[in-house]
Amino acid sequence: MVGDEHITKLRGPLKELKTCGRITVSKRGRLIVETIEAHGGIDCQGIIDAKHVLSGTTVILGPKCNYHGDLTAPGVVMHKGAKVKASRFAVPEDPLGLTDMPEAGESK
Repeated sequence: MVGDEHITKLRGPLKELKTCGRITVSKRGRLIVETIEAHGGIDCQGIIDAKHVLSGTTVILGPKCNYHGDLTAPGVVMHKGAKVKASRFAVPEDPLGLTDMPEAGESK
């Protein structure tokens, strides 16, 4: 997919959901998927149940969010009240591996 994904009710179970845009899960939304890849980030106010989640920008876990799944993203904002089931979180500088240009003065 290229655009944003708005989840407002139950969606899944799916094998994968990939988008260049942002994934938003509303308060009444529930996303059940094995693998999520969202280059534009994730905003979860509802439920995400996944095995692996990869986000290109900060992930927002709202106050009523219920989240389960390993997460790799450059940042995570977790609001008070968000519920996170034991998961592995990684916060690398470039989670999608898109930075392949050498810094000024470096050779590749």
